[in-house]
Amino acid sequence: MALQIRPDDDAVHNNLGGILAARGDLDAAMFHFQKAVEISPDYAEARNNLGHVLAERGRLNEAMDQFQKVLELDPNNGEARRRLAEALRRRDQNTQ
Repeated sequence: MALQIRPDDDAVHNNLGGILAARGDLDAAMFHFQKAVEISPDYAEARNNLGHVLAERGRLNEAMDQFQKVLELDPNNGEARRRLAEALRRRDQNTQ
């Protein structure tokens, strides 16, 4: 309902993405995280969430790009740093 009232609200898209991801609907979650980032490119939380979903879908290079952008916006973001390290580890395991 909030999305109908405020379709260009980055926080609404990010929150809806989180709900959808928790339910396992990663494709729909990714759409809403991408929309939040499109609306507000400096929205670090939405980028971090997008990166997490991309990593879960096996799109590790794209995920790492998102985590790196989060760290450019917020260098002290430990969650993005941890997720970047995990994505790098997974990518390196896949290339061995």
